[in-house]
Amino acid sequence: MKTNSLLWALLVILTGLGLSGCKYTDNPEANLPPMPFIVKASLSANGTDVVLTWTKAKDPNGDPVTYSVVYKDTLVKNLTDTTFTIQQLSENTTVMGSIVAWDDRKASTSSSFSITTADSRYVQIPDLSFERALIKLSIDDVVDGKLLLASALKTANLNLINLNTGSIQDLRGIEAFTNLKRLICVGNYNLTSIDLSNNTALTYLVLTQNGLSSLDVSKNTSLQTLACDNNKLTLLDVSKNVDMQTLDCSFNQLQSLNLTQNKLLQTLDCGWNPLTTLHLSQNASLTALDCASSKLDNFDVSLLTSLKTYDCSYTQTTKLDLSKNVALQELRCGENPMKELNLSSNRNLTSLDCYYSNLVNLDLSSNPLLQKLRCSESRQLTTIDLGQGQSIQTIDCSQCSLLTLNMLSPVNLQSLTCFANQLSSLNLGVSSSLASLDCSSNKLIALTVAPNSTLKNLDCNLNQLTSLDLSKCTALESLNCAVNKLTELDITKSLRLETLNCGNNRITELDTRQNIYLKTLSCLTNQLTTLDLRKNTALTRLNCEVNKIQVICLASLAQVKSNWTKDDSAVYKVCN
Repeated sequence: MKTNSLLWALLVILTGLGLSGCKYTDNPEANLPPMPFIVKASLSANGTDVVLTWTKAKDPNGDPVTYSVVYKDTLVKNLTDTTFTIQQLSENTTVMGSIVAWDDRKASTSSSFSITTADSRYVQIPDLSFERALIKLSIDDVVDGKLLLASALKTANLNLINLNTGSIQDLRGIEAFTNLKRLICVGNYNLTSIDLSNNTALTYLVLTQNGLSSLDVSKNTSLQTLACDNNKLTLLDVSKNVDMQTLDCSFNQLQSLNLTQNKLLQTLDCGWNPLTTLHLSQNASLTALDCASSKLDNFDVSLLTSLKTYDCSYTQTTKLDLSKNVALQELRCGENPMKELNLSSNRNLTSLDCYYSNLVNLDLSSNPLLQKLRCSESRQLTTIDLGQGQSIQTIDCSQCSLLTLNMLSPVNLQSLTCFANQLSSLNLGVSSSLASLDCSSNKLIALTVAPNSTLKNLDCNLNQLTSLDLSKCTALESLNCAVNKLTELDITKSLRLETLNCGNNRITELDTRQNIYLKTLSCLTNQLTTLDLRKNTALTRLNCEVNKIQVICLASLAQVKSNWTKDDSAVYKVCN
């Protein structure tokens, strides 16, 4: 009985073990192979290397995936990258193989590829727009994805701009142009990279307005001019380009720029970058520098003694020391909170733009060669001293707080814009070259213009003028003298006048019979009693409201336009 009990217990144990084993083998964890993936085969520039790239194969079980490359035999195993190049293949050879994706449990999925290597006489041009451009330039002759190597080798100048062949995304094939000296490739926003390591003869390179995020010019040691502006560059190393004379890297994302190795550099535009560091200690030959809209506030240019043009606009500069820059000719320092600007050492200065500043006084009496001045929107500026002002041609000092504008002999002045100031008088009696004057919105009680035949545009509205002598202004085409205190206005000598606004004055008579080219006339709110428009057949716009006019004389009622406005009491009449 005891023996039977032991046998029965043993049977139960064995049965339990058997059932447990059946449960395991009947429900194993499923091991699925990696998911399908795509392989792309392309030829390198030499036409005999096959570049393989493929998408990642995902494993359903989450296992790591490695790759094998099979061509005739297994070339490589356990790859984790998704690219591989089969090198040194024969010409005109069909290459057929596969990429095998393996998981840790040796389950696999394969994807095949097939491509034929090229003739060594050709270089591959995979980008259709690039090839079309080469065809348009007569470097290539047919769209077939390749170019005769001989054609590439004999090309020294390649200008890929304004060809209307579409945007270039891939410049592969440029490596074969080993004798290329000049390359211009502009406006290809999807062009994110370019390999110029073989183009060692390059001296002139323009890559403006592309989508470049990086640029390696370390092999282009003969480069003299580089324009890579309007891209997405965060770094730029030009330390190997010791012959460089011109660099434009503006409108990128550069934070620092070291040019200590570029001692021959003459022109630099690095503006519109978030630059905080700029090394120019070795650039004594620099004649033009633009670092506008950077973070280089109060940048020291004292060592740049050859500097002729300097732009430091939009940099939050509060102090600007230019005492050592005696060769300076053009200065742009607008949109800065400067309160003082000393230019007494810069006697060669010809152009100054210091608009929207905090300047109170501007002394330019030591700058006898100054031709252009813009200091507009400097709301605290009360005085400008131009000394003799004999060279000055253009002035824009509008929207300041000017009480005086001193210039003793502005004989070459052509354009003066000084509206919205506090000027009470303005004497331009010697400015015989003046063509345009806007002195509106001041407090002028006296305005003297030269007896010249060049003044075409005069705007003196919103002042306190009681008289205006235009007897010598025979070239006048546009006159706005509205909102003054004029009681009379003689325009009989201004035979070319086309636009006249003399509204809101006290004028009692207005003779327009000599102004046969007059197109627009606004004489509202005056004290006119008559208006003779018989000779003004070109007139298209008229406003003579708020006067005492009873009759408006016309040569024909057909002169009247639908947009003409008058008082209800005034009538149009054909007068003999």
